[in-house]
Amino acid sequence: MTTAGHSRANENKRIRQEALREQLSNGKHVEHVIEMVDKISRLEDELDAGQVNRLKIASDLKMRLINKYLPDLKQSEVELQGGITAVDKTRAELEARLRAAGLDPEAY
Repeated sequence: MTTAGHSRANENKRIRQEALREQLSNGKHVEHVIEMVDKISRLEDELDAGQVNRLKIASDLKMRLINKYLPDLKQSEVELQGGITAVDKTRAELEARLRAAGLDPEAY
């Protein structure tokens, strides 16, 4: 696949992910999960085992949906373009450049 095609595919993926993030945000899925957890954790409300189980299943399903379309953003995709140019310099040339910059070459 060409670089331009790869970039286009990444851009399309990013657009779809942003649209899904917005849709999930508008659907208030995260807020629903928080509400369910709050409901389960309120000690003054009496819930039987069946109600707790249903709330747990619903929150688990919502979290799976969220995680499927909104993966952890700890990982980032980075696309670099360009190159690195290697320059060969002698030790004397490097030391001269350091001295010209006001630095002591012996310190490096």
